[in-house]
Amino acid sequence: MKHASDRATSTHTARSTAVDIDSERGTLTLTIKIALRGVSQRALLRRPERLRAEVENLVEGVLATPRPTASVKRLAAQVSAPQTAVRTTQAQGKFGVTSSSHIHQVIANEAEDRDLEVSALARELFERGLSRLEERLWDESSTSVLADFARTYEHFETDENKQWSLRVPRKVYIRGQLLAKEHELSRSRLACWCLAMGLELEVAA
Repeated sequence: MKHASDRATSTHTARSTAVDIDSERGTLTLTIKIALRGVSQRALLRRPERLRAEVENLVEGVLATPRPTASVKRLAAQVSAPQTAVRTTQAQGKFGVTSSSHIHQVIANEAEDRDLEVSALARELFERGLSRLEERLWDESSTSVLADFARTYEHFETDENKQWSLRVPRKVYIRGQLLAKEHELSRSRLACWCLAMGLELEVAA
């Protein structure tokens, strides 16, 4: 991955990650070495092309900002910051959802049983379903995974639909947006599928 630059060579090492930067003939070469730990991290080796594309998009986005160094520092701070903030204070994104009335009622009933707000439980279920979708897409055919999610939602489908808003943390919203675009899904359909899968996982837990 190269970018025009006249900066001198530098090396930065943090924990198990090493970053080497070399400049030559007006280009900058960035090499990232990561010691993978645990099953979830080693799973990255199975889809290196996807990981490479995500990293390239991230780097290009940072370099396109007016102050790349400041952007890197903000990203590092967000990643390392303790997750103790109340959800409602976080930046959020909103999915406009058109779902069956039945699945919305199921979520409402479950929220009442757990003494939660419907919006809070819907957010939890969506995040759980989205995480499962991302996890399976690393190792399985996207066609079979998406078909499985579609079948899960079919259990909740009825003739009557309901339009409502699903608010999730900004980072989760961006993850959902990217997946929907990658697999040519509407954001509403993705939300419905992830909510249905979240409910299924809730029952299985």
